[in-house]
Amino acid sequence: MQYDFNTLLQTLERLKGKFLLSSLRNAALSDFTMRNGWHTLDFVVVYSMSKNGGTRCNKGEALTANYPIHVKSTQNSLRVLSHLVAEMDG
Repeated sequence: MQYDFNTLLQTLERLKGKFLLSSLRNAALSDFTMRNGWHTLDFVVVYSMSKNGGTRCNKGEALTANYPIHVKSTQNSLRVLSHLVAEMDG
């Protein structure tokens, strides 16, 4: 699975257009972000169900892009994502 993610990062590194990647934080992502000057927005996602049926868990995730990420408000995640996609189109 990490091999596939690394392959994706290598592909994004060569990409001529814009990209917006949503993923869990990971060391390879941090390395690629620093090496390529990508932009990252870290956030926490609350999962209401877990594999073993336990209580809710929080996971650190990140939006990574090869263009500046500007967010006006993080209170409404749908508004944030739609704003980011709109920037990507522009």
